[in-house]
Amino acid sequence: MQILSFTASAIILVDESSQNRILIHKGANACLTPEVIEDAEDALKECGLIVLQLEVPLETVYAAIDMGKKHNVPVLLNPAPASKELSIEKACLCDFFVPNETELSILTGMPTNSLEEIKAAAQTLVDKGLKNVIVTMGSKGSMWLTKEDYLVVPAVKVDAVDTTGAGDSFIGCFVENYSRTQNIPEAMKEASQYASLSVTRKGTQDSYLTREEFDKLKK
Repeated sequence: MQILSFTASAIILVDESSQNRILIHKGANACLTPEVIEDAEDALKECGLIVLQLEVPLETVYAAIDMGKKHNVPVLLNPAPASKELSIEKACLCDFFVPNETELSILTGMPTNSLEEIKAAAQTLVDKGLKNVIVTMGSKGSMWLTKEDYLVVPAVKVDAVDTTGAGDSFIGCFVENYSRTQNIPEAMKEASQYASLSVTRKGTQDSYLTREEFDKLKK
């Protein structure tokens, strides 16, 4: 029997309120093994920051985390789609842990319907040893929590058309800014603005502004 593995795909449904639901088929992503990480060691050790999510096997995610620690490369983990099988011990090796409020609820088993509930749920992760927990909260903005710091960055108020890809746009912008500035609050502020602007357009990658567009529109 021949098994074909297609590239990953996602079916996205957007309702009248601009909210989305996504059905993911991992496809070839499921074939990304820890051996691939080992083969890419020379390239990975030169990275400024390694960004991971959970659409590949957990063993591969763990291998990438370990590779980052081996070469002192910072690691950001976006636990999407959320999995209760995720090792918190491994997640604690990451420099940044960036769930959205729904993923945070799944991972902690706690409600995340208000800022107070989100903070309480994020605090349990910090108490377990995670260094920087940044929660993306849609129209409520984003929240940063560490043992010493707490910050909420509000989202820019916009007329949302399609929220698909907003979390990814936040992470992409955050990583780009933080890699240049090493300033978490500044990177969060810019990322929140970028994500807010992305939801004013339809689609995922098609909704992402160029640097020139963003520089003109950001506040």
